[in-house]
Amino acid sequence: MQKRRVHAATAAGSENALPMTTNDIGKSGVGSKVGGRSARLKPRNRRRGGKRGTGCLPLCLALFSLISGICYLTFAVSSPEKKDNIKQFIHKQKETLIQKRNKFLAAYAKMRNTKLPLDDFTSLEYSLQNSKLTVLYFGASWCPMCAKATKLIDDNLSKELLLPPNDGASAPSERSQISLVYISSDQSEEDLQGYVRENWNYVAWDSEERTALKKHFSVCAKREEKELEMDRKFGIPTMLIIDSITHAVLTPEGAEDLQNMGDKALEHWISLLDLVEEMDVNEIANELDKD
Repeated sequence: MQKRRVHAATAAGSENALPMTTNDIGKSGVGSKVGGRSARLKPRNRRRGGKRGTGCLPLCLALFSLISGICYLTFAVSSPEKKDNIKQFIHKQKETLIQKRNKFLAAYAKMRNTKLPLDDFTSLEYSLQNSKLTVLYFGASWCPMCAKATKLIDDNLSKELLLPPNDGASAPSERSQISLVYISSDQSEEDLQGYVRENWNYVAWDSEERTALKKHFSVCAKREEKELEMDRKFGIPTMLIIDSITHAVLTPEGAEDLQNMGDKALEHWISLLDLVEEMDVNEIANELDKD
């Protein structure tokens, strides 16, 4: 016969006392209620990771940060003062990047020991070194179409052109927006001098570079074509818009742009310059990768 276990309440302190069984608990009612509540034999299930409810805390913080950011941006955009500050910051960063690009191009040319296309033309040096854009104006005082082009220059570019001359080259940030160099097909020095404007640079009538530039760009008057022994691509008037840093031709249609856009032509040429600057940086980066 199985020996009955001694109840813990009656054998307190006895070394021979046996532990209670579940039957003993059920019969005696010991532990059936604690503080008026039913005692549980199974332990409560708890969430891992500590206290209950802490799992959603990171999500709440992230949501709060997102809402705060949206509120700040809404205020920044709705505030005229903030808009102006943002525009000024972007413009300043753009100017800084352009300056870095210009310095990078100059350093790259030295590193490669290469010449730019117009480096040999000393008559262009001043304009190329002191303006962002250089207009090469091929024309003549006897040409009726050139008279119309010259009037467009007077009406739309005159106030923007770099005044000659100036000693030394300007830093890219201090360059004028645009300069003009007149390359004439005039019949005499007197005709040339009587035609140029105060804010034009020009290639001297007796300079060899006057002919060399016409051949370089394949531009001349019809009557000069046989004498110069060249197959011209453009007649006169022609206005080539040149990037003064890279010597690239942005457009050969400067005269047409002035006729169609008026004083907005300069803004158009600057937008072309911005586009070329981005392309130049990518091209140089590719060249460096090849090395």
